[in-house]
Amino acid sequence: MQPQPMQYGAPPGGGYGQPQPMQSGLSERMEQCQKDCEELQAQIEQLRGDPEENHFMAASKWRIVDCNLRPVRDLKGHFGKIYACQWNSDSKHIVSASQDGTLMVWNAFSTMKVQAVTLRSAWVMSCAFSPSGEFVACGGLDNICSIYRLSDASSDGTNLKLAR
Repeated sequence: MQPQPMQYGAPPGGGYGQPQPMQSGLSERMEQCQKDCEELQAQIEQLRGDPEENHFMAASKWRIVDCNLRPVRDLKGHFGKIYACQWNSDSKHIVSASQDGTLMVWNAFSTMKVQAVTLRSAWVMSCAFSPSGEFVACGGLDNICSIYRLSDASSDGTNLKLAR
């Protein structure tokens, strides 16, 4: 049996409110959707009520510990904002990238600069050591990623050569 097209105007027999042939399938689907929504709402309420199942609610049960963090060492030498720094895998050195256009490698224990690299652009936003610690890389808003070999430093620790 094919569905009847929707009729416009008053239905035969004169009154509104009686579903037309195409509307009967639609009303059944609407009722099913309402039941589905009610079931989903019940599931949501059940999850909200059980904090062990809801990780966001369970987090509110945790006690917040007051941390008294304070600096251990201050590494001073940049003249601009520092945008990134990273520890080397040897846990002794740190590389930092600054808006002053320099990349600095620090000895974290002595707080001394080990090497400084003058960059081509001051728009550096990130820096990282290679896994071996032999290279440092930096990149920024100039769309250039530069890699420097740390072992190519001059005697004063500046002007590292760009690794190609």
